[in-house]
Amino acid sequence: MKTAIKKELALTMIILFAGLSLVPSIGSSNIIISTKEMAAKDESGLSILNIDASSPYDYGIKAGRLLGLQCMLINRFAESKQFELPHEDVNKQIELMKEYCPSIIEEFEGLSASTHIKLERLILLQNFLESFFSEVCTAIACTGKATKDGKTLLGQNMDAYKRSVSTFTGRFSFSHLWVKKISKGYKYVFLGIPVLCEKPLLNEKGLAVVGNDVIVTKDKNRTVDRGPGIPIITWYEMVMMNCKNVSEVIPYYKGDLKPTTCNKIFDNAIWVDNEGIIVDVEMTYNHLITVFGDSTETTGTPEGILWHANHHQWLDPNETGSIFPDEFLSSKLRAERARELLLENYGNVTVEVLKKIFSDHGGGFDPNKKDSGDICSHPDLAHIFLPFNDVTVKSVIINPKNFIIYRAIGSPCKTKYVEYNFSKIFDCT
Repeated sequence: MKTAIKKELALTMIILFAGLSLVPSIGSSNIIISTKEMAAKDESGLSILNIDASSPYDYGIKAGRLLGLQCMLINRFAESKQFELPHEDVNKQIELMKEYCPSIIEEFEGLSASTHIKLERLILLQNFLESFFSEVCTAIACTGKATKDGKTLLGQNMDAYKRSVSTFTGRFSFSHLWVKKISKGYKYVFLGIPVLCEKPLLNEKGLAVVGNDVIVTKDKNRTVDRGPGIPIITWYEMVMMNCKNVSEVIPYYKGDLKPTTCNKIFDNAIWVDNEGIIVDVEMTYNHLITVFGDSTETTGTPEGILWHANHHQWLDPNETGSIFPDEFLSSKLRAERARELLLENYGNVTVEVLKKIFSDHGGGFDPNKKDSGDICSHPDLAHIFLPFNDVTVKSVIINPKNFIIYRAIGSPCKTKYVEYNFSKIFDCT
């Protein structure tokens, strides 16, 4: 076995151990898992992990006491990958976070106090995790006339596109649903690692989001539209903490603070709320477009449906520096297939229909076989190696008005979705 593969397998074991050991024991004094409020306890008996804190700093302290070992392993893992950023970049991010989202800095300060890892290093690790676990995704939103019962639904398949065992296992192990509750503050559900790598899904106001990575060109002759900002996941957290609907989200995109990444990606997001508003946002440092569910002249479809893969659909790649659709054929075909299936089911979309769409095969490179051009991606041109043969590794569907998340681990064509109801945990009526 080659040295590189041996190293990759060793790193895989580290990150897999870190991910699997994220589940705390029920008796942990730092994690509040109340069976009385466990309305979100699912049919398989699994419980939502709920960190209840008195302040952002207290939240960071509790996260650090619980995840100190994982932080150490992630730190070692980043060192093994020789991941570094210029000090001025990290310090600029800290400066911006202190100005625009001080409560998040307080969380990191609490985490630093309990793990004895310097604040600057923790911000670097956040950048590393955002870079290492970047997602290839297919996202769908529908509302109003598009759905059978008028509900608003948001869903996403998350795929492992790199030929990397550690990438796959890392994403697979970051599959726990966490509830973050700050007293007299904010509450939201997220996937990932508390403080370090939180990917918000739904807050207590019924605002939901899924983000797709948009891949940047490798052509050195093209200009990539970048600039200073804070990590994308931190920017999502800030918005989730402060907004209750889509109307409040848009001003954040138009403000001075930008979401950025050290990886070779941009980010776009689909936001929905319990008022039935859906919007697809594509942005780079100097370019922004908001495509709402009723932006029919832009989408070329009836109102109430939106979809996205991993290329810019509405912005001009010549101006942003993103890849062109034909450069990543899987992304182009998945977007086309999502649009096709939404139109086929227009007026009749339900949760069950979305489950079938996210389990879909037949729109990829070979319509007679499962492949990575389908909504539920499988290996061919984008395969991964060794014992894992699934490319789609997670799937979620969100009903924001009823505070319900349906989640499938692994390919949704092979596994069942589990329903989680957060209404009682969020104290919602």
